[in-house]
Amino acid sequence: MSTATPIAIVGAGPVGLVLALKLATLGVPSVVLESEPDISEELRASTFHPPSLDMLAELGLAAPLIAQARKDYLLRFAYVAAIVASVELGLDLALSVGRLA
Repeated sequence: MSTATPIAIVGAGPVGLVLALKLATLGVPSVVLESEPDISEELRASTFHPPSLDMLAELGLAAPLIAQARKDYLLRFAYVAAIVASVELGLDLALSVGRLA
């Protein structure tokens, strides 16, 4: 049984929960503090970048997230609120770009 003082993690959003899981894998006790009664399903993040996917893969989370993800094969460039360019990536290119796709 660990006698270490747990690390307080404020917020049970994606970052807080992943931090708690990572600390647990390292044997570091933590407690997650959340003011809401339930975990929000209204996520604000829309993209997983390769370094984030690498970290999530180490925790066994990347593959299930990718399986559930909406995959877009259209790259858009926007300035303020107007789309200024759009490029259709094509399925082959899009799959070769993603490390874990």
